[in-house]
Amino acid sequence: MRRCLVVTTLMIVVASTGQAQENELAFDVDMMDAKAGVLYWSLETGIKQMAEGAEITLYPKDPDTPPLRVQARTITFTRRKNSGEMLEKIVCEDNVVFDLPDVKLTCGKAEWRFTENLIVFTENPVAKTDKGASGRGESIVLNLETNILTIHMADVNDFLLSGFRRAGTSKQHPALLRVEEVRDWTGLLAAVKKQGASPEPSPGKRLMELLKPEARAFLNALSTEQPPDDELKGAIVKPFNSILRRRDFYKKEAWQNIVLGDRAAALLSQGVESLSEADFILLNRLLFEAAYPGAIAPYRADGES
Repeated sequence: MRRCLVVTTLMIVVASTGQAQENELAFDVDMMDAKAGVLYWSLETGIKQMAEGAEITLYPKDPDTPPLRVQARTITFTRRKNSGEMLEKIVCEDNVVFDLPDVKLTCGKAEWRFTENLIVFTENPVAKTDKGASGRGESIVLNLETNILTIHMADVNDFLLSGFRRAGTSKQHPALLRVEEVRDWTGLLAAVKKQGASPEPSPGKRLMELLKPEARAFLNALSTEQPPDDELKGAIVKPFNSILRRRDFYKKEAWQNIVLGDRAAALLSQGVESLSEADFILLNRLLFEAAYPGAIAPYRADGES
């Protein structure tokens, strides 16, 4: 069989709904190797479909995360409308094999749903772990955020995976931004984009400087004429939270014209470098709120009124 090899950059932005995600991206892909009998390629968006025997290897940006290898007779890539290379889902069909860090899954069909952060395996799915455990069912769902495999209509469920979770992300900080805490989506996006485009120092300028190029391009492409849909809101929160996790978010000149609350001022007075991880994330959330008052609900810790 004639084979073709393609090495390409694949931008994957995973949208979440409701809760903000633990880490910046559950599987933040940098490069992909692809082999197929026939490959259909769009000059505008890249690979559309691989057929007659397909194999892809996805290499994460995080060097500590092992690559993900996928085999199937046909692999089809569907992208979100008006989003360029942003994937909505990958559908694998016939003789599907997902070789994950500590479990291998086989099935007749698999859908990697980026808007839900799930991979759904159907048509006689079987999961086998490196330790010899196995399970089969009507369907198997891999949640990339929680690293849990749930096998439906079977006696075995909830295999805990370790390979996708990066160190230090086992618990989500409560001060990270959640979708429901954004009160004014268009106002927030307009302000961030305007500040980011200005040469003057500002919170939005600082945020845009720290974002990865693909995340920055994603935010700049968003409309400020109308609020985003529910799926897109989750994708927007991700890059914001990636910055809230950075110890270097605060720069004095960026916040020189921003009025800070007492709690933020108290944390800053201790020195950002001396703060615990929990405290500097809290500080960044308070700085973000102060920069865009009214657009983001004030953070309230559990038990606060």
